[in-house]
Amino acid sequence: MELCLSLANLTQFYELDISRNNIVGEIDARLFPDGTGQSRTGLIGLKNFLLQENQLGGRIPDEIGNSKLLTLIALDGNFLTGQIPANIGTLNNLTDVRLFANKLTGLVPEELGNLSSLTVLHLAENNFSGHLPQEVCRGGRLVNFSASFNSFTGPVPVSLRDCQSLYRVRLEYNQLTGILDRDFGVYPNLTYMDLSCNKLRGEVSPKWRQCQKLTLLKIAGNSIGGRILDEITSLSQLVELDLSSNQLSGKLLEQIGNLKKLSILSLEINNISGQIFAGIGRLTELESLDLSSNRLSGAIPYQIEDCNNLQNLSLSHNQLNGTIPYQIGNLVALQALDFSYNSLSEEIPSQFEKLTNLENLNLSHNNLTGTIPAALSNMVSIRSINLSHNSLEGPLPDSSVFSSSNSDFLPTTKIYVVKSED
Repeated sequence: MELCLSLANLTQFYELDISRNNIVGEIDARLFPDGTGQSRTGLIGLKNFLLQENQLGGRIPDEIGNSKLLTLIALDGNFLTGQIPANIGTLNNLTDVRLFANKLTGLVPEELGNLSSLTVLHLAENNFSGHLPQEVCRGGRLVNFSASFNSFTGPVPVSLRDCQSLYRVRLEYNQLTGILDRDFGVYPNLTYMDLSCNKLRGEVSPKWRQCQKLTLLKIAGNSIGGRILDEITSLSQLVELDLSSNQLSGKLLEQIGNLKKLSILSLEINNISGQIFAGIGRLTELESLDLSSNRLSGAIPYQIEDCNNLQNLSLSHNQLNGTIPYQIGNLVALQALDFSYNSLSEEIPSQFEKLTNLENLNLSHNNLTGTIPAALSNMVSIRSINLSHNSLEGPLPDSSVFSSSNSDFLPTTKIYVVKSED
C-alpha cells in the first residue's frame, strides 16, 4: 500500500497517523503546501504526522517545512535516505522529532538548534556524520535526546551542559570528543545516560551525585581516568553501571555495596586494584558482575553467595589467590562463570554440582590441584568447560559431559579442555 495523494485534500486535518501499516513508496512532496501562501491543497492544518514502522524509502521532502503548525514528526522505523531538510528548523511549534532507525545520511542541519520548544529529538540508528548541532538544547526544554549508532564526530554539543531538563540521553557508538567532567552538567531529572564507545576523556564528575534519579549510567569504551568516586556510590537508584574499557584506577570502593538496586555492574578492562570487598554480597539484585582484566588481588569473598540472582560472574585476568569459595555453588542461577588467568589454588569445589543452569565454565590458567569432582557431571546445562593450564590429575569423571567424543585430554600436561557438542 502506498500513501494516497488524495490525503492532500484534507487541509484541515490536524493528525495523520498511518503507522505500522506496511506502507511502501515515498513521501510525496505534494502532500504538503507549496509554500506560496496560496495553496488550496496540502496538509496545511497538520500538527501530528506519524508514519512510524512502515517501509517508506526516498527522501524527506523539503515541502514538509511548509506545514507550519507541525508539533510532532514521527518517521522512525523506515528506510528513508538523504538528509534532514534544513527548513524543519523553521517549524517553531515542533516539540517532538523522531527519525531514528532509518538510512538518513549527511550532516544534521544546525537549524534544528532553532527549535526552542523541542522536547524530544531521536536521530539514532542512521548514517549521519559530522558534528551534532551545538545549540540542540538551546531552548532548555529537551528531555529525551538520542543520536546513538551514527558516525558523529567532534565535540559534544555545548548546549547540553546546562540543559537541566534532560532525563534521557543516548549518544553511544559515535566518535564524539570532549571532557566528561567539563562538557556535561548536572541533570537533576536524568534517569538514563549512555555515552559508551566514543572518544571522551576526563573523569567522572563529582557533581553527578545530584543526579539522584539516575537508573542507568554507561560510559564504557572511552578514555575516562581517575577513580571511581564516592559520589557515584550515592546514586541509590542505579540499576546498571558500566564503566568498562576505560583507564580507571584506585581501589574498588566498598561503598558500591550501597547500590542495592544494581542489576548489572561492569568495570572490566580498567586498572582497578585492591581486594573485592566482602560487602559485595549486599548487591542481592545483581544479575551480571564483570570485574575482569583489572589488578584485583586477594581472595574471592565467600559473601558473594548472597548475590543469588547472578547469571554472569567474571573475575578473569586479575591477581586473585586463595581457594575458590565452595559457597559459589549456591549461585544456582549462574549461566557463565569465568575465574581464568588468576592464581587460585587447591581443589575445585564439589558444590559446583548444584550449578545446573551453568553453560560456560572457565577456570583455566590457575594453580588448581586435585581431581575433577565427579559431581560436575550434574551440570546438565554445560556447553563449555575449560580447565586447562592447572595441575589437575586423575581420570575424567564418567559422564557424557566428559566423554571422549566431546573432549580433549592432554595427559602429558594434565590439561583438560572439555566442550559439549552443539
